[in-house]
Amino acid sequence: MHLTKELALNAPHRFLLSHTQFFERVWIVLTDNRPSYRELAAETLHVTLELVKDRENKMETNSRYNWTSDSKLKTYFHKLLQDAHKGLKSNDASVVHGSLLALGELYQLTMSEAMNHLYPSICEDIFNLKESKDKVIKKTSTTLICKMAYYSPSMFDFKTVIVYFINTLKGKDFSIDWPPALLSISDLIKALGAGITSYLDIETLLTKIRISLTSKKGKTYCIEAVVCLGSIGKFTSLTQFFKDDPNTINSIFSGGLSNTLVEALSDMLGSNPQLRDTVQIKLLEILEKIFKAGSHHSGSTKDTPGSSGSSEPSASTRKPTMVGSVSPSEESEVHLAFKTLRTFGYFESERIGDLLKDQIVNYLDDDLLATRKEAAATCCDILLKLIGEEQTKPRTLR
Repeated sequence: MHLTKELALNAPHRFLLSHTQFFERVWIVLTDNRPSYRELAAETLHVTLELVKDRENKMETNSRYNWTSDSKLKTYFHKLLQDAHKGLKSNDASVVHGSLLALGELYQLTMSEAMNHLYPSICEDIFNLKESKDKVIKKTSTTLICKMAYYSPSMFDFKTVIVYFINTLKGKDFSIDWPPALLSISDLIKALGAGITSYLDIETLLTKIRISLTSKKGKTYCIEAVVCLGSIGKFTSLTQFFKDDPNTINSIFSGGLSNTLVEALSDMLGSNPQLRDTVQIKLLEILEKIFKAGSHHSGSTKDTPGSSGSSEPSASTRKPTMVGSVSPSEESEVHLAFKTLRTFGYFESERIGDLLKDQIVNYLDDDLLATRKEAAATCCDILLKLIGEEQTKPRTLR
């Protein structure tokens, strides 16, 4: 199955010539008694459905492929749908888990009249599996039920599902029960948008989010709370939320930089532009630490002005590495910092100019080509913005 996935990713045209053979056999692997095989089969199914969707929807903007009238694939898709639906009530945990994985991919990437017809029944069966004694099934069903809401918000039972997750947040175990519940609620909010207020008390949820972010009981950083906050921020003002406890913004950034954090912040600022300055100041503090820490491991022979060979470890510093080498975690963090700097908008001109001069240019002769490219793109982006700002100033101030 691994080879099949690689073939689909790297030789899609050749793979599509024989993809019907894949659909004939995928159910066998989806119900294998080894979880890793089932998950790999689901990943391969996802790639395959993406290829079919892209091939058939070339002239359309639909996010899902409608296979109702596809004479070639309808038989395979319908059989997979029926097998997975039936498998949800199987006594075999492997079959149940494989069915959840298959239905997740089908309802995310395809659509049909048969799927519409079975949708309410399948959602109910998936929701009922949340009480399964099998940890894998329980986790998968809890995650999937909220993803199913995207398929048809008008048919989805938001009230029942939201009540369940809100009740979960009444529990006292911050580290185990709350994070997945917050992530699930975030999916429900994204699926329904502002209409979620008909089923959910936003103020109550914001209180739970604040507890997750600032509670001293939990030792782990709750990124799920930040994701949920970002979803709420898409349609609700968060000014009062941060005003009530200014330290909340520090808690949001306490976990360091990540793709998830950047995406959540982008969502949050969608309807809260008044928070942009505060968020950018905190972001820039993190980015400066990352660039400063990473520059000591880059291939550059330049020293940061005012710094020596050794410096105080920052919050973003990883495990020590040999000079001239960059670990994968450091590399990805630095690259993410570059992308964040380019995509997150306009920072204070003087401060961003100093960061460009003192830190970013050092990466232009890094050993890694990918790092040099990121640095070059970021330098160009910053310079263009600085030049644009200069040109818009009144002539007497230039």
